[in-house]
Amino acid sequence: MCSSDLTPDVPLFLGTPAMRSAGDRLSRIPQMRWPTLESAVAGFRPYPLPHRIPPERLADLASASFKPDGEGGFTSRFHWKVFRADPQGGPGKGFADRLRNVDVPTLCLRGSESTILSAADHEEMVRRIPGAEGVVIPDATHHLHVEQPGAVATVIAAFVRRLPSD
Repeated sequence: MCSSDLTPDVPLFLGTPAMRSAGDRLSRIPQMRWPTLESAVAGFRPYPLPHRIPPERLADLASASFKPDGEGGFTSRFHWKVFRADPQGGPGKGFADRLRNVDVPTLCLRGSESTILSAADHEEMVRRIPGAEGVVIPDATHHLHVEQPGAVATVIAAFVRRLPSD
């Protein structure tokens, strides 16, 4: 096990009606394929909308979001099969209950405008992880690390500095 854990902006309860609906919508999106990386990047749209990703960072994110499909084209790195297999929970079933087992210093980050992780779920996540710290990054959505990289880096650096040195 690692000596600390950073928890990104993820939903706490995947079985809620909102998350089931989101999973259902995602599961119906066909696995897109593009003939070139350039055409894939041009068609890139981050989920969920809205977002506040600056155009120059969006281009970088788009470039890193695709992989060769083995047939000469490109496809998304997103794990579509997970949502197709079980949009009601997938590998996240029991996620909230397993948080009590985290036994390392943990920083839980949330974008203040996230539509994936609610403020209440963020607070509950922090409560469930023994000794966890919770920080909300202002003016950020689900993509907080891309939208507010300086603020996220500052918070992570401060968290790491407070960790005991072994």
